[in-house]
Amino acid sequence: MTRTLILLFILLVSSFSTIAGKKAVKLCYEDVEIKPYFLGTEQIPDKPGYVVDLIKHAVNTAGAKLVLIRQPWKRCILNVTRGEVDGLFAIIKTPEREKWAEFPSQKQVDSYLIKIAYPIYVRRGRQLSWNGNQFTGVKFGIAAPAGYVARKLLVEEGIYPKDGTNLDLARGLKMVAMGRLDGYVVNKSTGDKTLKELGLENSITTLPIPFMYSYLHLAYSKPFFSTNKACAEQVWNQIAVIRNEYGDKMLSSYQMGSKAVHVESEEPSSEACSGD
Repeated sequence: MTRTLILLFILLVSSFSTIAGKKAVKLCYEDVEIKPYFLGTEQIPDKPGYVVDLIKHAVNTAGAKLVLIRQPWKRCILNVTRGEVDGLFAIIKTPEREKWAEFPSQKQVDSYLIKIAYPIYVRRGRQLSWNGNQFTGVKFGIAAPAGYVARKLLVEEGIYPKDGTNLDLARGLKMVAMGRLDGYVVNKSTGDKTLKELGLENSITTLPIPFMYSYLHLAYSKPFFSTNKACAEQVWNQIAVIRNEYGDKMLSSYQMGSKAVHVESEEPSSEACSGD
């Protein structure tokens, strides 16, 4: 074997060893399209959406290898609580959820994925009003999707319709348009998209003040975090770095339909995620 061939062999072995030595991080996210954050539904397209790209760059730069799966949101949550996946995104941090998942600490407060507004969709000419703290004019109730923090808050306020267990987004907005529901709370991207699909843009509007804002995170399962804390925190750190440096450009590229943004150097930032 010539010296050149030997060197090539060594380089190939080294390359394969590096790939094999990366920590696999299996993450679940919802199988619903929310442009420009998540594109496609059950499948993961080449341009998967702003949030997915942000996660991919962060995991790669942390030195791990990313494994993605898409499932209904409640299934993602169940898989995390069972430790069957390493984490899920994008999710709001609450005390209840901190019981079964790990979120960025106060030291990593900048490690969020996106900040989302949750407006209140109402019928034009409505009686309902919201001053940021209190509703007035509630007659039939205000709903939100199952499993969302907004729904829990509405239930606690005592204004979620008692017979509205199965009020999914499409049905809820139709009821708002018919005057049989006072309002519906959902993130703006999803709400606007559904309004357009249902042809209800002329019947429904939003109140001036959103019901809530939320920071959405990548959260880990308790088992994964306990054994891979350094790697998990490194991914969080890289989310903050990449979002601050490239986030606006990446989001704009999806909104404008332009080519993907090149993220400089995705060489592993540490050895925290090495090993299987």
